[in-house]
Amino acid sequence: MLNSTAVTSNLHLKNASLAEIAEVASDALYSGTDEQKSITVKDVSGNSGAKTYICFESETPKCIVKVTGSESIM
Repeated sequence: MLNSTAVTSNLHLKNASLAEIAEVASDALYSGTDEQKSITVKDVSGNSGAKTYICFESETPKCIVKVTGSESIM
């Protein structure tokens, strides 16, 4: 069974660049450690009005970041 943890934040990432999303994901994934790993981000958004990003370390998916917009059906 997969272990998962939901991290909720009050950060506003609307119109954020992929680099900004990668930085926020890295900070969230590696908070409390001295290690900061390189995160790559892929936009996998559909038609819901929200933006969805999968964040990878090397080729391993590490987290999903969802940014809702004012037109979102989510």
